Amino acid sequence: MPPHPTNAIPSLPALVTAGARRHQYKKTARRYVFSLDPAAIAMFASERHTARSEEEVVKKMAALLKSGAAMLEQTCPTCSVPLFRLKTGEVVCPSCGQRYVIVSSDEEELEVRGNLTLQELERVAIEKLAQVSLELKAARDYSEVSEALDAALNLLRVVDYARRIRKGREASQG
Repeated sequence: MPPHPTNAIPSLPALVTAGARRHQYKKTARRYVFSLDPAAIAMFASERHTARSEEEVVKKMAALLKSGAAMLEQTCPTCSVPLFRLKTGEVVCPSCGQRYVIVSSDEEELEVRGNLTLQELERVAIEKLAQVSLELKAARDYSEVSEALDAALNLLRVVDYARRIRKGREASQG
């Protein structure tokens, strides 16, 4: 899959999941760094680093260290600032605020990509369900009501299946 021009990393493709949500990764020494923030990838240096000086970034890094976060050896693929693991286990970039998932194997990479895709599918289905609900409310005849209910049931099935698959994966891992 060719990389998107705004988020190209030399020799590494952009990961694309459902709903054209873009995820970016960097492979370093058998470690993959995945971006979880789709909006951050679309915006680049001029918008993402609005009024951010080196001093501000260093202050944020110091505050993270004081709060118990650990500085990692991996750097942000976008701004090349060291990543930090918070006490909650979340990995963030102090400069751009982007969240990441770090994996160490190809199998783990596939698992993360699958979970991200299922989460995106579930989110999109719920958004569409809200739209169908409005259509159902505005329906004037039986055929419109029937169409809206059919669409709602199909969307509910998608949400249910996505949640079951994710819970099944979590149960098999834990």
